[in-house]
Amino acid sequence: KIYSGEFGHLPESQKQRQLVRVPSKGQRIRFLKEAADAIAAKEALALPSHGGRPWKCEVKVLDSTDSVSKSVVSKSGGKKKQGPLFRWFRGKLELACLPHILEKVEVMEIDDIKKCNYLSDEGTDEEDCDDLVVSKNALQERAISTLSSLAWNDPDHHIPLVERIWLSPDHVKYSTRKAAMEHAGELVRRDKLIDRVLHGRGAKGSILRPFKPTKAAALEAGY
Repeated sequence: KIYSGEFGHLPESQKQRQLVRVPSKGQRIRFLKEAADAIAAKEALALPSHGGRPWKCEVKVLDSTDSVSKSVVSKSGGKKKQGPLFRWFRGKLELACLPHILEKVEVMEIDDIKKCNYLSDEGTDEEDCDDLVVSKNALQERAISTLSSLAWNDPDHHIPLVERIWLSPDHVKYSTRKAAMEHAGELVRRDKLIDRVLHGRGAKGSILRPFKPTKAAALEAGY
């Protein structure tokens, strides 16, 4: 492991193999904000939309030097832990352990159907699905690597604290992923019911034969 200053005059090939400390608090906050945006994007796409409206996630990635007591010491040598480590990627610094945080984002599967295939009252077209396409070089697509693992397991540097608040398509806030996923499951059930009762579509979008829904189902679907 090589630790350097925030900026250096090294060849790009050497930078790619470095873990970097960022002494400037202002710069750290900027890089952590970028990491928070990436986590928020990953969390939002992990839950199925409802009525054509996506989930949102408000994320804060806190600088460990602020969120952890200065009296905390590392497991090795009794030294105080330092702030998070960063790495170079295509000429920019980013949070080195971010891939491990992203890996913990649980994607909700719904009958092996793409989330963008769920239709609202107004329908969902191909442009809506195109909006969900994420570039493989986007920050939220970073994969775990040897360098990220070193940063994740380093005993002398903090892992940033991540705070999340999920906002559902029907504007309900949740502070835990479990509660958000339970509500997302209920919204999916409602979408399926609306598709079946109001639009005559089956679970995979197929057209159903004409049928008369029960009174309870019609009322719940808003018929």
